[in-house]
Amino acid sequence: MNDINEKYCRAYVSQHYEGWEERIFENYNLQNYLETLDSLDSDVVICTARTHTGYWFTDIGLGEMHPGLHGIDQLQEVVDYFHKRGKLVIAYFSVVYDKKIIEMHPEWAEVNRDGTRFHGDTTRVACMNSPYRESVINMVETLFRKKDIDGILIDMPFYENKVCYCQSCQNQFRMRYNCSLPETEDYSDEGYRNYFKMRHHANTTFVQELIDTVKAIKPDAYVYPQCDLLKVNQRNSQDFEIARMGDYIYSDLYFEFGTAQISIATKFYTKLTKNLPEIGIMTRPGTHNDTPNMMSQEQINSEVVTILANGGAVHLFDIMWPDGHMQKDMWERNANAFREIKKRTPWLGGKSVAQVAVYHSEQNYLWYGNDDNEGRVVANVYGMCRALMESHIPHDIIPELSAEILKPYDVLILPNTACLSDKECNIIREYVKNGGGLVCTNRTSLLDEKGNARENYGLSDVLGVDYIGADTAAYSRVYDKFDVNHGITEDLPSDGMITSWGVTPKIKAKDAKVLATVVFPYTEPTSHRFINALSNPPAVKSNWPACTINQYGEGTVIYFAGQPEKDLIKYSFPEQRMLLRNAAYLVMRKPKKVWVDEEQPLEVTLYENRNGQYVVHLVNQLYDYGRTMNNTGPWDLGVDKAKESIFSRQNVQHVYPLSNVKVKIHVDKPIYSLTLEPSHQNLEFAQNGDYVETVVPFIKYHEMIIVE
Repeated sequence: MNDINEKYCRAYVSQHYEGWEERIFENYNLQNYLETLDSLDSDVVICTARTHTGYWFTDIGLGEMHPGLHGIDQLQEVVDYFHKRGKLVIAYFSVVYDKKIIEMHPEWAEVNRDGTRFHGDTTRVACMNSPYRESVINMVETLFRKKDIDGILIDMPFYENKVCYCQSCQNQFRMRYNCSLPETEDYSDEGYRNYFKMRHHANTTFVQELIDTVKAIKPDAYVYPQCDLLKVNQRNSQDFEIARMGDYIYSDLYFEFGTAQISIATKFYTKLTKNLPEIGIMTRPGTHNDTPNMMSQEQINSEVVTILANGGAVHLFDIMWPDGHMQKDMWERNANAFREIKKRTPWLGGKSVAQVAVYHSEQNYLWYGNDDNEGRVVANVYGMCRALMESHIPHDIIPELSAEILKPYDVLILPNTACLSDKECNIIREYVKNGGGLVCTNRTSLLDEKGNARENYGLSDVLGVDYIGADTAAYSRVYDKFDVNHGITEDLPSDGMITSWGVTPKIKAKDAKVLATVVFPYTEPTSHRFINALSNPPAVKSNWPACTINQYGEGTVIYFAGQPEKDLIKYSFPEQRMLLRNAAYLVMRKPKKVWVDEEQPLEVTLYENRNGQYVVHLVNQLYDYGRTMNNTGPWDLGVDKAKESIFSRQNVQHVYPLSNVKVKIHVDKPIYSLTLEPSHQNLEFAQNGDYVETVVPFIKYHEMIIVE
């Protein structure tokens, strides 16, 4: 069977249409649909089988086909057409979002606490604990018995609502725990935590049953679920296990937050799933609501190469127009983007050789995050990765810890990783003792893996500090005063002062050296009592440590009591980036693998590809560099989400090229050639000791330095 890991171009036409009047699909033309898809020259064609509305786009003897098709079996036609051309055909299948089935079986719907059926934005939402589960499994089994498809994309496998009080959920909870469903959302309550676990169990077993159903019929079929573990709140009951179950995962983040989000999500999913993660781009400027406005070719190309440079496959999707025609201009742009991918394909693949690992912990995501994982956890991961990206520090995002996993990395970063088990603490302890560098922030290791508070840091000996049991919560923000004579203050203001938003734990240095202390404002201002009408300036010095450095065994540890990474993602102050960059380099014992001009707005990733070549990816991030994520999305700071923020679109009109980019690459053997691809240029270089130095003359979107 074709290797999915060599298929970087994947295309899908979205068709979630109702069928209540004749104008819908009145100009539907099968031949135009097939020829448009064919013109893309994608490696994989994803075709609708069943949509959010509950209509079928294929005839398997179950349910109702979309009336606008007038009996045409679109999926079968796609299979016949593209299998002749050697293309893989994947069936798109929507679950949970299922308007038709809830109209037929209202008792299968997710139910609010007050007994009313829960409705999504535009559809009806089914509960996976109800008989809906068996119905879907039967549909998928029948689909694979009747159609020669190569795989299935299971879209929307999650709980849409925070809670479901349908009769099926009530019965299952009572049978399992011998009590009624909890009436209030309280993560400190054992009953609510049990309900939370039950919904996660329902979700994972549902996806596993669908996978098992398909594999029993067609073992080599690709079965993959849609996952959003770095965007949506974990109330949807998706966990990391879902991502590990399938052959790979699909994620469509609707990238309102720039290419940083694309980079971070792709990095994380490559470490979580078995094969290339499939990253979906809706080729409109922000969401489906942006149609008919088109995403520029410049923006599509930039987003596509960001996915490639971080180890993912590209899924481009756009809608079929309500009357059934395909918008020619938009699909031509998608075809151009696929051409850019194919230019780069010979050098893609292989493994990342980053020096730095950022840990995104599932237990932290679930139990410290509770119902605010975006604000407590995901924002910290995004902020830390944003700092590394803008500092040209190649890094991976890892979903679990072990000595073997940490072995390739010189630095481990724990961004507000509050929940850590004793086992994980011991793994980190041994890693640092043996020479690994560690950077961590805020409440890292103050909770166990279940979210229960510890009296002191689980890594207290490694950090060299003790938790006093108090914090700065009385103030909306404090300030960190750094020792200006230390290396961590490189490029910081000469007085060493930096704002620190949010709550900072109060700590006592034990073995660690204090690099910064907390400075308080004169007072927390109110409408009646304040110092300055325009600001809340620093004034009251304290002895509370804000940043420490500790030597533990052979390794070095830097701890920030505040959250500079979250401040960076919210406010984009460059000093926060510089601080985190300096910390990573200070704890890194080995030489940097790559160095790029500090002022160049580039993302840099490093791979050893399938041919054994060392590949330096250089991605132009000029339009996204330093962009704040304040006032929108997960890290909303009180903005009314019903009111659209001016930052809620990522509309790029033009990507300006970079020129004469200086690059140094650390090597351990003589180099005989550097080639720039896909530009096909031989680069001049000089080898000075352990570094080879070169200049890349021009970067539009993305170039790769191939080291021989």
